[in-house]
Amino acid sequence: MAGSKMHLPPAVAAGQAAISALTLLMGPAARAASPSPSPSSSPGPSSSPGSCVGSTTGLRLVSHAIAPGTVDPGTTATETVVVVNCGGAAVTQNETLWHRVEGSDGTLVNTACGGHDPTVVSLTVPAHGTYTGTFAIDVPFTCTGTTLVSTFGYGTSGTPGAFNDTATATIRQLAVNCAATVSQRSWSGGFVLNVTVRYTGVAPLNGWTVAFPATGDEHFTQAWNAGLTQTLQTVTATNLAYNAVVPSGATLSFGGQGTWTYGNGAPDALTLNGHRCTVAT
Repeated sequence: MAGSKMHLPPAVAAGQAAISALTLLMGPAARAASPSPSPSSSPGPSSSPGSCVGSTTGLRLVSHAIAPGTVDPGTTATETVVVVNCGGAAVTQNETLWHRVEGSDGTLVNTACGGHDPTVVSLTVPAHGTYTGTFAIDVPFTCTGTTLVSTFGYGTSGTPGAFNDTATATIRQLAVNCAATVSQRSWSGGFVLNVTVRYTGVAPLNGWTVAFPATGDEHFTQAWNAGLTQTLQTVTATNLAYNAVVPSGATLSFGGQGTWTYGNGAPDALTLNGHRCTVAT
């Protein structure tokens, strides 16, 4: 958690734009995501006067944490950094932010897990004011890492900044597996599709999205047990309020009806929350 010290490699180039893109590699789909920086500076007395005890100048790190402390793959964690200016003049300072995922042995996990190279964060904090920065960290559904790690604290060109603080969160091991059974009954110009997905994992799903391709020119006109949308050949089903939670070992089921003109057939590929399931027809 916040407060432990780590050393970063001098990997940040001088003059890099403040909070440029935090590119998170999201597994096989190479999903890119950006942080959600919400820095704010509020003038007036510090909200944490104890951070300035013994100092009347310079920036001090009030807090640095990742929430929640245990993150499920397929969700987003929120990192928050709070800095106070103890002096009577505004201060601008560059620090770096580095998100990474480590395995149980402490080594970097680069496959199917989020991470990015160190990125510059520029802080401008008014006299006796505070800076609060929030950043989103996506953890892909297929991540096999055990620890989410973020270090906040080196200046540009490898020059140490004012802070060198590391925050961590545990990545829950879901041991995700899913197997789908699909059946489609067709007639001239119409069809009915039913899908059942069995989910096995350590933790229950709290919300689900099932995506699959249309194999022909099917067009769905109604659905049951799910909200269903279609964009060209991509069909997406999402849970309703009453069936959002799926315990480990349980199944979720939904279906839809529609029309076709030139061709149709049961889908042979399907994902649950972005994770590829085995499919049987």
